[in-house]
Amino acid sequence: ALIKKYDTNRDGVLDKSEWTKMKFDYSHADVNQDGKITPAELADAFAKR
Repeated sequence: ALIKKYDTNRDGVLDKSEWTKMKFDYSHADVNQDGKITPAELADAFAKR
């Protein structure tokens, strides 16, 4: 749901310009440091909370 809400270019991932608009800092979710948060990376970040 978060990706659908903030994915303004509709490419299925959140790039840095999109995730910085979110209420909380999710930069830690970008595990491979490619500047994009995939659904799998986001799910993994929530699982580790």
